[in-house]
Amino acid sequence: MQKCRTLNHLKELHCQLLKLYLPETPSAIAPLLSFAVNSRIPSFFNYSRIVFQNLGYQSTFLYNTMIRGYMQSEMPIPAIICYKDMLRDKLIVNSYTIPPLIKACSMVLNEFGQLGYSVHAHSLKLGLQNDRFIVAALLEFYSLNL
Repeated sequence: MQKCRTLNHLKELHCQLLKLYLPETPSAIAPLLSFAVNSRIPSFFNYSRIVFQNLGYQSTFLYNTMIRGYMQSEMPIPAIICYKDMLRDKLIVNSYTIPPLIKACSMVLNEFGQLGYSVHAHSLKLGLQNDRFIVAALLEFYSLNL
Protein backbone atom coordinates (compact mmCIF):
# COMPACT_ATOMS: atom_id res chain seq x y z
CA MET A 1 0.00 0.00 0.00
CA GLN A 2 2.91 2.37 0.59
CA LYS A 3 3.37 2.64 -3.18
CA CYS A 4 -0.22 3.80 -3.60
CA ARG A 5 -0.13 7.43 -4.77
CA THR A 6 -3.38 7.96 -6.66
CA LEU A 7 -7.03 7.57 -5.84
CA ASN A 8 -7.46 5.15 -8.75
CA HIS A 9 -4.74 2.93 -7.33
CA LEU A 10 -6.41 3.04 -3.91
CA LYS A 11 -9.69 2.02 -5.52
CA GLU A 12 -7.95 -0.87 -7.28
CA LEU A 13 -6.57 -2.08 -3.96
CA HIS A 14 -10.04 -1.80 -2.47
CA CYS A 15 -11.49 -3.88 -5.31
CA GLN A 16 -8.83 -6.55 -4.82
CA LEU A 17 -9.70 -6.72 -1.13
CA LEU A 18 -13.37 -7.05 -1.97
CA LYS A 19 -12.69 -9.90 -4.37
CA LEU A 20 -10.21 -11.78 -2.19
CA TYR A 21 -11.37 -11.33 1.39
CA LEU A 22 -14.72 -9.70 1.82
CA PRO A 23 -17.37 -10.61 2.96
CA GLU A 24 -15.73 -13.68 4.57
CA THR A 25 -13.22 -11.51 6.42
CA PRO A 26 -14.72 -8.04 6.90
CA SER A 27 -11.81 -6.90 9.07
CA ALA A 28 -9.54 -7.15 6.00
CA ILE A 29 -10.62 -3.63 5.06
CA ALA A 30 -9.00 -2.17 8.20
CA PRO A 31 -5.46 -1.79 6.79
CA LEU A 32 -6.76 -0.07 3.66
CA LEU A 33 -8.93 2.30 5.67
CA SER A 34 -6.09 3.05 8.07
CA PHE A 35 -3.69 3.71 5.21
CA ALA A 36 -6.15 6.04 3.46
CA VAL A 37 -6.82 8.02 6.63
CA ASN A 38 -3.16 8.31 7.62
CA SER A 39 -1.94 9.22 4.13
CA ARG A 40 -3.00 12.85 4.64
CA ILE A 41 -4.10 12.90 1.02
CA PRO A 42 -7.54 14.56 1.05
CA SER A 43 -8.99 12.42 -1.74
CA PHE A 44 -7.89 9.27 0.10
CA PHE A 45 -9.59 10.42 3.29
CA ASN A 46 -12.77 11.30 1.40
CA TYR A 47 -12.76 7.84 -0.14
CA SER A 48 -12.19 6.24 3.26
CA ARG A 49 -15.26 8.09 4.57
CA ILE A 50 -17.38 6.59 1.80
CA VAL A 51 -15.99 3.11 2.43
CA PHE A 52 -16.56 3.42 6.18
CA GLN A 53 -20.14 4.63 5.77
CA ASN A 54 -20.96 1.69 3.52
CA LEU A 55 -19.40 -1.07 5.57
CA GLY A 56 -21.77 -3.58 7.06
CA TYR A 57 -19.16 -4.31 9.70
CA GLN A 58 -17.88 -1.80 12.25
CA SER A 59 -15.25 -2.19 14.93
CA THR A 60 -13.60 -0.08 17.58
CA PHE A 61 -10.46 0.05 15.42
CA LEU A 62 -12.39 1.34 12.40
CA TYR A 63 -14.20 3.99 14.44
CA ASN A 64 -10.94 5.09 16.08
CA THR A 65 -9.33 5.30 12.65
CA MET A 66 -12.11 7.53 11.36
CA ILE A 67 -12.15 9.74 14.48
CA ARG A 68 -8.39 10.23 14.10
CA GLY A 69 -8.84 10.98 10.40
CA TYR A 70 -11.50 13.59 11.07
CA MET A 71 -9.22 15.28 13.56
CA GLN A 72 -6.24 15.18 11.17
CA SER A 73 -8.53 16.91 8.68
CA GLU A 74 -9.60 19.41 11.35
CA MET A 75 -13.20 18.21 11.27
CA PRO A 76 -14.16 18.00 14.96
CA ILE A 77 -17.94 17.76 14.58
CA PRO A 78 -17.86 14.64 12.36
CA ALA A 79 -15.37 13.14 14.85
CA ILE A 80 -17.86 13.74 17.66
CA ILE A 81 -20.70 12.29 15.61
CA CYS A 82 -18.53 9.26 14.88
CA TYR A 83 -18.01 8.79 18.64
CA LYS A 84 -21.75 9.02 19.26
CA ASP A 85 -22.32 6.44 16.50
CA MET A 86 -19.71 4.23 18.14
CA LEU A 87 -21.61 4.37 21.42
CA ARG A 88 -24.90 3.75 19.63
CA ASP A 89 -23.37 0.65 18.04
CA LYS A 90 -22.31 -0.49 21.54
CA LEU A 91 -18.64 -0.72 20.65
CA ILE A 92 -15.93 -0.49 23.27
CA VAL A 93 -14.25 2.88 23.67
CA ASN A 94 -10.55 2.59 24.47
CA SER A 95 -7.46 4.70 25.07
CA TYR A 96 -7.16 5.38 21.32
CA THR A 97 -10.67 6.83 21.15
CA ILE A 98 -10.45 9.42 23.92
CA PRO A 99 -7.52 11.78 23.07
CA PRO A 100 -8.68 12.86 19.59
CA LEU A 101 -12.22 13.10 20.88
CA ILE A 102 -11.22 15.42 23.72
CA LYS A 103 -9.30 17.49 21.17
CA ALA A 104 -12.48 17.67 19.08
CA CYS A 105 -14.41 18.92 22.11
CA SER A 106 -11.66 21.50 22.71
CA MET A 107 -12.02 22.78 19.15
CA VAL A 108 -15.76 23.35 19.48
CA LEU A 109 -16.11 24.37 23.12
CA ASN A 110 -19.12 26.60 22.50
CA GLU A 111 -21.14 23.82 20.91
CA PHE A 112 -19.78 20.70 22.60
CA GLY A 113 -17.91 21.84 25.71
CA GLN A 114 -20.17 19.82 27.99
CA LEU A 115 -19.43 16.71 25.97
CA GLY A 116 -15.78 17.08 26.96
CA TYR A 117 -16.77 16.59 30.60
CA SER A 118 -18.77 13.50 29.66
CA VAL A 119 -15.85 12.06 27.70
CA HIS A 120 -13.60 12.70 30.70
CA ALA A 121 -16.08 10.89 32.95
CA HIS A 122 -16.28 8.04 30.44
CA SER A 123 -12.50 7.69 30.46
CA LEU A 124 -12.55 7.53 34.27
CA LYS A 125 -15.27 4.89 34.18
CA LEU A 126 -13.09 2.84 31.82
CA GLY A 127 -10.10 3.17 34.16
CA LEU A 128 -8.05 5.19 31.69
CA GLN A 129 -7.19 8.07 34.05
CA ASN A 130 -3.46 7.28 33.96
CA ASP A 131 -3.06 7.16 30.18
CA ARG A 132 -0.58 9.92 29.39
CA PHE A 133 -2.18 10.83 26.06
CA ILE A 134 -5.60 11.17 27.67
CA VAL A 135 -4.13 13.24 30.50
CA ALA A 136 -2.41 15.55 27.99
CA ALA A 137 -5.63 15.99 26.00
CA LEU A 138 -7.58 16.71 29.18
CA LEU A 139 -5.03 19.29 30.31
CA GLU A 140 -5.47 21.10 27.01
CA PHE A 141 -9.26 20.81 27.21
CA TYR A 142 -9.47 22.20 30.74
CA SER A 143 -6.94 24.95 30.06
CA LEU A 144 -9.13 26.17 27.19
CA ASN A 145 -12.31 25.73 29.17
CA LEU A 146 -11.46 27.93 32.14
